[in-house]
Amino acid sequence: MYIGVIFFSLAWFFLYRLNGWLFSQEITSHFASWIFLPQIVRLIAVLICGWRGAIGLFVGALLTGDYSSDSAILHSIVLAFLSSIGAYIAVYFFLWWARLLDTLSGLKGRHLWQLALLGAIFNSIPTNTYLFFSGLITNWWMGVLPMLSGDWFGSAIMLYIMRLTQKLWSRYSIGNLN
Repeated sequence: MYIGVIFFSLAWFFLYRLNGWLFSQEITSHFASWIFLPQIVRLIAVLICGWRGAIGLFVGALLTGDYSSDSAILHSIVLAFLSSIGAYIAVYFFLWWARLLDTLSGLKGRHLWQLALLGAIFNSIPTNTYLFFSGLITNWWMGVLPMLSGDWFGSAIMLYIMRLTQKLWSRYSIGNLN
């Protein structure tokens, strides 16, 4: 029942670390990167597991938080909450807007691109609003721009990798090696 929470917590943690290693040059601040691969985990976690996926995201974001001071701990908790609740709202808003069922029947490739954009919007705007009003960033727009594009580019890269993997899997699976 809570395997999704554990799985998506760990998926977030490891993809977050991988993103930092692969794209260290793309990081604009402690809060944003021009390419952010873990964004896709946010969306998939909620699509597959609903609120349990959002809890997994929250836990995963807590695992990657900054705990260097008491105020940093509070900021990490708020940012983890915003990260998970933004994905939850984006997914359910998307399902309503696209008129899709929770079963995801009728989900098409174009829907995934639309969801990736909505997820980026629902993450970057609230997060940077919080960061701006808490004094952690001084320019709201210059926080939103890299985070929005990083979330969208990260989702796009991961969607492409998943699509390529699916094509290769179906091409080279045992049943197709005749």
